[in-house]
Amino acid sequence: MAGYETEINNAWLALQVYPSSRVEIFANTTFNSGVSSITDFGYDAGALTGPLFGLDYPLHSSSMSGFSNLDIRWFSQVVGANVRVTNNLVVNGMLTYQDYNDDEPWLYDSTGKFLNVYAGVSWIF
Repeated sequence: MAGYETEINNAWLALQVYPSSRVEIFANTTFNSGVSSITDFGYDAGALTGPLFGLDYPLHSSSMSGFSNLDIRWFSQVVGANVRVTNNLVVNGMLTYQDYNDDEPWLYDSTGKFLNVYAGVSWIF
């Protein structure tokens, strides 16, 4: 009989600070990891009345065990600030960094890093 083993870890931390009435500084950090796999997988040919053409039970059993393996780590960091220049004008900026690591890619390897810088101006009516 097949089993499924998994371990998932998540951590999250957010910070929001107002050093003055016109300045907001914020940060958000997340970390996610997951490892899982099928264990003890084996096709049972005992219930069949005869062999099926082209079906190799030992080969399918060994290849299927690693089919849905999962081993990922994802780290994300966001920092930014909003500064109220006047009662109507707000200047804001944000930096986002993400690091995704896929140690068991299946269809394609999605491992990679991402860096995004955002700057903006808002007008409050």
